[in-house]
Order: sequence, then structure tokens, then C-alpha cells
Amino acid sequence: MYVMSAPLLAPLLALGGALHVASAATPVPAPTTNAEFAKLMARASKENATVLRYVYPSMEQLTRDVYSNWVPATEGCDIKFDCWCYHVRGDMSSAINPDGWKRCAHLAEVEAQCNEHENTCRCFSGNRCLFSDMRPTKILAVLTAARLAGIEHIIEEGRFGGLSAFMYALHGFRVTSVEFLPLDGPTTALREMAPGVRRLDGDGSVLLPQLVGNLTRAEAARTMVIFDGEKRTAAYLKTYTKIRHKVALAVFDDTNLSDGPNFKRMLAQNGHVFFDTLDREYAKFIRREAAPLTLIQHLSLPAAQAMRVQRAGVASLPTRRDIPPAPVETQQKWFGGVDKLQRFHFTIVRGDAWAGPPPAAQRNDLAFPQARTPRTAPALAAVADDTPSAQASWAAAQARLSHAALARQRARERMRARERARQGTPAAHAGVLGVHRALP
Repeated sequence: MYVMSAPLLAPLLALGGALHVASAATPVPAPTTNAEFAKLMARASKENATVLRYVYPSMEQLTRDVYSNWVPATEGCDIKFDCWCYHVRGDMSSAINPDGWKRCAHLAEVEAQCNEHENTCRCFSGNRCLFSDMRPTKILAVLTAARLAGIEHIIEEGRFGGLSAFMYALHGFRVTSVEFLPLDGPTTALREMAPGVRRLDGDGSVLLPQLVGNLTRAEAARTMVIFDGEKRTAAYLKTYTKIRHKVALAVFDDTNLSDGPNFKRMLAQNGHVFFDTLDREYAKFIRREAAPLTLIQHLSLPAAQAMRVQRAGVASLPTRRDIPPAPVETQQKWFGGVDKLQRFHFTIVRGDAWAGPPPAAQRNDLAFPQARTPRTAPALAAVADDTPSAQASWAAAQARLSHAALARQRARERMRARERARQGTPAAHAGVLGVHRALP
């Protein structure tokens, strides 16, 4: 695979361009069940070989270069051992940012002050440092779902280390990243490495409705939001309910933690169609994370050894058998969970703006009519595979899905026509014939 160097990529990223520029796919009809969504995700993820190579490099291909493959942190990051154990503004290191405790957030709740003595955690820090706890499979899932829905614009609520926003821009999306407590290193790195990423600092629950409130139907159908600041039920109740009709997809991060199981039950009870990275259809992708996740194995080593590996490069990465388990009472906590990111999962919810038949439980409260009108996907909607055979396979899969969706719609119309006929409604059959003539 040909990979551009960072200097060559900078002009592309400044314009919101992509690492791999390829023909965009036409959005598929929206899934109407969780099972259908899971099958769509599994099939489309398998076909997108370019993204697969990026998120799942082999050990032979693995680098610490974010332009070549997934990484948990860029090469400008150092490990610090005096970090605040909560999210602060400025820098996570207490030596660099001694007053960080005065403006902080704990468990996604913004507080005026935190404990000034809680500065014993590990973290990444650096003047040109991007980092993230978004595991490779999460990045794959975001890119795949966005491609399926024809997404053009990703709005990320919760920037933190900035690396996920960079990766979305790297793979061809227009990105808006919102953060209440921005960090200096990621801000500098995004400004230099991906100036096309729009950075907004403030309360996501206020900014997101403003960002999407005036979108047209076509714009909403190409918009995706990722909740990684507000979490799960709180994000849903406070913000998503206000904007669901203005987005095609919404990602809720860390839905296997805390109130996550109850959150997913609530989604099901309210008739939402959603996909979860814990779905068994996606297990085969998670098993491919072994090589890239060696990049986090040194993070739990004793301080001197962890620093040595961090600065030395991939050649010095220890294998699992080289890392003896440390006693729990002596382990230093990483803030943000990057050292155990393989434990985290998320849920992607179909928004009301994804063109297609709405979920049955939600038909009466949609802001937009849901007729499937043909749309032209944006030129840089997502990464496409660069092999003709895979592109042909993708097109064939889309055709099968579109045909199946059309057949289901016609079957529903015939059932409604028969029901109207039994009730003695005149012109019932004429109505369904009219629908058939209007369909492609």
C-alpha cells in the first residue's frame, strides 16, 4: 500500500482531504432491525481492505507512524507520571500545569475544582501529542458505518487527546471536534497536522444542537455525531433527543461500562435500531487487534522501562511474556484508560435522518419524511478499497441490499392495500399501483 508522507498529506488535511482518495459509495437503505445493521456492518467492514490494513497491520507492517497505521499515541507524546487523575484544561501533567485541579472534570461531570493532591496518575503529554483510547475496531466501525450511511461530516463531542478526530480527517471526513476542557498538546498538534479539523471549545450539550439545528434534510443525512464527552443515558436524554432528527448516526462510547447495559435496554425498549461492537458478527474483527495492541503493552511497565520503550520505537516493543504482572497495589493508574483500551466497546444508533423506512416504534415523531430519494455521496465520504475486485464486490453487495429493501417495501405496501381493501376503502389498489410506478 502506498502511503503519503506527512508533508504531502498536510495540504490534503488542511482542506479536509483524505489519506486515500477513492470513489465514494452510494448510501445503502437504512437498516430496520439490529440484526440487519449487524450484518451490514460485518459485510461492509470485510470489504474495505484499505481501512483493514490501516487498523489491523501485521507485526511486520506495524509502525508508530499515525499516517501508516493505527496508533494509540503519536510520536510527539511522552509518558508522564505526575498526572492529574481527572480531566483538566491545559496539560495533564501537574508539573507543567500545577493549577489544573482548579478547572477539571471527573467521570464526565465538569467541576469547579478537584482534589489538588490527586496527581499520581500516568498520562501522555507533549507539545505535539495526539492520543486516544479508541481501539482499532472502534475506528473501523465508525468508518464503516459512516460509509454505509453516506456520511460526510463527523461531529465529535469530547476531543480529549485529539487522535480520533485526526484519524477521521485522515480518512476523508469533514470533522468538527468539540471539547469543554481542551488540552494544549492535542490543540497544537491538530492545528499543525490537520488544520482542516474545526475545533470548538465549550459545552457539547449546548453546541451540538446549535451545530445541527439548521441543517437541511440532505445535510442531516450526511451528518454523524459521536458522544465521547457526555456519556450514554445522560448524553441521550440531555442532547440526543434534541438532535436525533438531524443526524443519520450517533455513536455512544463506552456502553459496556457503568449504566451501559441499562442504556442499551432503553434503546431497545424505545424501538431504536443500533449496532454494538460486542455483537458476535464483529468478534472476528476484534481478534485481529493482537498486533496493533502491542503498542500499549509497555504502558503498564515500571516508569523507567515504560519511558525507554516509548522513546525507542517499535523495535523495542516487549512481547506479552516479557511483561510480568505487577501487584495490583503497586500499579499506577493511567488516566483515560489508554492502557486497557481493548476492554471498551461502543454502540452506534441509527438516527432519524438516515434515509430509509423509520423504526416502527418511531414513525410518528420524525422531523423529516423518510422516502428513499437517490443521493450522490460526497467525493470523500470515506475510505474505499483500492482493488477493482473488492469495489465490484462492494457494489454487488449494495445492489443486493437495495433490492431486498425495495422488495420489503413493496411487500408492506401490498399488505396495507389488502387491509384497506378488506375495510372497503376505495382506490386501495390504485394507491399501491401508484407506489409501484414511482419506485425504480
